[in-house]
Amino acid sequence: MRGQAAFEFIVLAVAVLILLFTFFVITFSRQFYLQDIQTQDRLDGVCSDVANKINQAIYFGGGFSQNVTLPNKIYGSNYSIEVQSSTKTLICRTNETNQKSAIKFFIADKVNNMTGSTSFFVPIREVKINNTEGTVVIS
Repeated sequence: MRGQAAFEFIVLAVAVLILLFTFFVITFSRQFYLQDIQTQDRLDGVCSDVANKINQAIYFGGGFSQNVTLPNKIYGSNYSIEVQSSTKTLICRTNETNQKSAIKFFIADKVNNMTGSTSFFVPIREVKINNTEGTVVIS
């Protein structure tokens, strides 16, 4: 009789441990999923902000100048912003194994950096966006 009670106790304890383990696995996988969604959403917001500032520089014309402060990291992930003036695109992507990306379009025909390059990476810091005689310069 005591052997059967001990066996039933062990089976019950193992069942409780399996349930707890399953609960923690589901909870943590959901947390990682939500963190991925937050990172993607923030990356999309940063990319949209830079694209909108480029569009504003064209809309408001020559002499427009505005500073944009870019976050150092997005929820702990390093990221990059690439400008491709020939296709009028801004490509933002995280630099991690599970890479996230956002692509935004702008209306400016000419976008370059201080060296005159039309395809370049925007430095991750405070940048200045200017409209100089119809050319948007990001420095």
